[in-house]
Amino acid sequence: LAAERYAHYWDKRKEVFGPEKAFEPLTLIGAVRDDKETIRIGIISLMKEKDPEGRSIIFFDVARQDRTKYSRDSLGRVFWYIFHAAIEDENTQRQGVVVLGWPQNAKYSQFDRGLIRIVTTSIKGAIPTRLSALHICQPPMFAAIVIPIIKYFLGEKLRKRISVHSGSQEKLLGRLEKFGLSKDKLPADLGGHILVNRESWVNERLAAGL
Repeated sequence: LAAERYAHYWDKRKEVFGPEKAFEPLTLIGAVRDDKETIRIGIISLMKEKDPEGRSIIFFDVARQDRTKYSRDSLGRVFWYIFHAAIEDENTQRQGVVVLGWPQNAKYSQFDRGLIRIVTTSIKGAIPTRLSALHICQPPMFAAIVIPIIKYFLGEKLRKRISVHSGSQEKLLGRLEKFGLSKDKLPADLGGHILVNRESWVNERLAAGL
């Protein structure tokens, strides 16, 4: 089973990065060297704070998607990079990650089925950590079409870890707090206390050779 997972990981990594980059170090000067600007756009961000179980929190701001500024392939590589940055933490390796998806201000034209397939199939058995929870926060009306597609790609086991939170920001914060996600762990976009500085994060990791 471990050998199968290992083989699946590398098969998926070759699919996402291509044969020319798949075996390079997964760093900002390695396999992700051409994707730094995509990271800076801030569609996918790794939060500095963790949840009460010590799990890393990844914030996905769907409305920041703009396919005139990057390719789907680049965003797929960034997704892999952010998840691998999360699992540099040993506790995250054991406990998994929590994903906060925020599509409130997104348009239907930003819905990218191809990207959803890359992300969900990577989470499901390729990237070596578990998806502990996916919180979809303040979804727009068209999410009624998108969420079933996400659930389909994730499969029966992982779709049970999806929670959808509609309503006002106050209501959202109350719901998230029940999952241990208080304001001091949440980005300002969701009403939390954390200002996410993507530029600083990229520069810190470049300086560290990560």
